Amino acid sequence: MKHLSICIPTFNRHEPLKLLNERFLSRALELFPDDVEVLICDDSELAIAQANRLALRKNIRYQHNPIRTGFASSLEWCFEQAEGKFVWLLSDDDPILWDGFCRLLALIKLGQADCYIVPIM
Repeated sequence: MKHLSICIPTFNRHEPLKLLNERFLSRALELFPDDVEVLICDDSELAIAQANRLALRKNIRYQHNPIRTGFASSLEWCFEQAEGKFVWLLSDDDPILWDGFCRLLALIKLGQADCYIVPIM
């Protein structure tokens, strides 16, 4: 079982998602493949969804909704598919501090809490 499922609903925001992938998701999956999974549910128009899929790592679990289902449905898909002990909801444009992520993952792996509330700043 993965320790952390990173869940990202997105809609027509290719550049922010691409940057998040380049700056954070790829690194997290490369360095912590046994601990972290990434799920993205995409309500984007077809051309943007295709660009998103091409920009993302192949081991990201990706769902494109051909008809826009909305934020709540995209989030629901992510949560239903998540296999991690914990889920982390991210926006496609959230800036992630690497050291903070590493500390969070270390805390999760200790298994001493049921919930973590993480400050964003």
